Amino acid sequence: MSTDPQRGTGSSSALSPADRESFFAAQRRHRRAARRYSAYATVVVLVQSVPMSVMMAPLLLGVMVLAVDVVNLAFPVPDPRTWVAAVADSAGAPQAVQVALAVVVVIVPGVLVMALIWWVMRRFFLRSGLGGAVLTLPVRAPDPADPEEYQLLNVVAEIAVSAGIATPSTLIAEVPASNAAAVGTSPDQATIVVTRRLLDEQDRDETLAVVGHLVASVANGDLHIGNTVLAVFATYGVAATLFLAPVDAAARRTLRTMLRVVRHRSDPVQEAEAVRELIAFEGGDGMIAGMVFLCWRLTYWVTNLFFVSHWLVAPLRARRYLADATAVQLTRDADSLGRALAGMQSHGPGVPGGGYAAPYFVLDPQGPCGSDAGGGGEGHDSDAGGGGESLDSDAALGSSMHPSLGRRLARLRRLGYLGPAPRRFSAFREHPVRAVLGYLLLLVVGVPLGVAIFATVLALVLTCVLLALLFLSFAVAIVVEPLHVLLRGIA
Repeated sequence: MSTDPQRGTGSSSALSPADRESFFAAQRRHRRAARRYSAYATVVVLVQSVPMSVMMAPLLLGVMVLAVDVVNLAFPVPDPRTWVAAVADSAGAPQAVQVALAVVVVIVPGVLVMALIWWVMRRFFLRSGLGGAVLTLPVRAPDPADPEEYQLLNVVAEIAVSAGIATPSTLIAEVPASNAAAVGTSPDQATIVVTRRLLDEQDRDETLAVVGHLVASVANGDLHIGNTVLAVFATYGVAATLFLAPVDAAARRTLRTMLRVVRHRSDPVQEAEAVRELIAFEGGDGMIAGMVFLCWRLTYWVTNLFFVSHWLVAPLRARRYLADATAVQLTRDADSLGRALAGMQSHGPGVPGGGYAAPYFVLDPQGPCGSDAGGGGEGHDSDAGGGGESLDSDAALGSSMHPSLGRRLARLRRLGYLGPAPRRFSAFREHPVRAVLGYLLLLVVGVPLGVAIFATVLALVLTCVLLALLFLSFAVAIVVEPLHVLLRGIA
């Protein structure tokens, strides 16, 4: 238990009553923000699926041709390669209509397949709850003979009663990190995981606040939202393996493993390892497979980094703010939660191997770990901080799934946190003229530079899509054309 004498010291700049906010008002505001960001995230994910769907078109069309040929063995069916041309020619359609029809044929099958994959993966995550994500860590049941761990059990039960949910299971993780997580499929089947280091460094009030955040997250339905977002990443993993399956043995092997755990309920550890392997898939053996995978990965990285990542993680950040406000409602102690978050950040929240389970943690598990952690986090104001470059170092997210510590503490100050205020916009206060000139220069230089970067990114995506179409069309044609001729000849 920590006895840091500096904890609990007040701030010299307390907020006035007009600047304060009730936890009920904060919860309403963050719920509205979460719903709004969820709608934005849905739109950008659909947009990102378009280039991915185009790259998958040769494979899907090849499968469709062979499927129709097999049906043709029993029931006469026209050659599918003539369908689109017949529809366009019979109607005397102008060239614009023909182009639009071609776009639909190329895009719609891929979008439908990716939507089906997402639905299957979402059901899998909602079924498994990714409990194996924590079981891959060195976890154990709390020891009632240990005062700190016995106190943790009491704290979890106390907060669960306050939140009106079943008492979650509790596990201790023996990792050199100060962090905690909640996993599961529903409030009735949740598990709280707390690192031993957190218990050693936090006092009872701070531990109560951290557990309050986790239980609030469970009660607010964040497990469901986290599982849904992870299903998006898994969808791209499945699509990548499906995309490479015709030309890469490693992709076929990964796809078979994932199909096995999705179809049959497996050991939670095996499920977690399968998900980790899928999200971190690094296939591409051989020249054609390597080129195809490079085009896919570049498109995925670029669209994530420049268009998708911010909106995809925005709902998760809003849910963290909501869990903070709900924790204050449960504990009536915003100050302890603020001190706990600052202490966890300063001592290192990084959990090795926990990156792909980031939505379930209080602080970003991809942050610094143990002695690698920097000093206090109050000055961290950017939402892109916290080591969030990737999901398990592979998803190429340009933004962390967690809001920055500075922003969280700023919101907690409005709820009663007494710690030091985050230093935001200090440049305006200390050197206003210099700051204004700097922002004007950034505007003059940044707008043209941003347009140039956008054009370059768009050209890169289009180039990758066209190259992937070329390579995969060649690989699919080698297999599909002889089989198509053979099946049509047999019929």
